[in-house]
Order: sequence, then structure tokens, then C-alpha cells
Amino acid sequence: YKGNNYNLTIAVSASGSRYVGEGLEWWSKGTGEASEGALFKHLEDGTTGNSLESCTKK
Repeated sequence: YKGNNYNLTIAVSASGSRYVGEGLEWWSKGTGEASEGALFKHLEDGTTGNSLESCTKK
């Protein structure tokens, strides 16, 4: 992200795939034409913070 590499590990999610680490959280879900991804701040208390980036395959 922004020219840097981050080590993320898989985390529990209700749906899709979720990875967290180094203050970031990546969520992705769907396949093919319905794919979505979003990058958030990951807060120290384990909750999701503000959205940083998102993308959708159309």
C-alpha cells in the first residue's frame, strides 16, 4: 500500500476474506464480476477503523 509492503495474517470474518496486521485490515469478497475489496485502518482494540481505499470489479 502506497509503495510499502505489510505482513497481514488471516482473521475471522462473517463473509469473504479478512486479513489484518501492522495497523491495516484488508477485506475481500465475491468472485469474478462481483468482486470487491476494501482496505481499512485496524485499531489496537481489534476493531475496524476508517476506510482507506476500496475497489470493485465491474
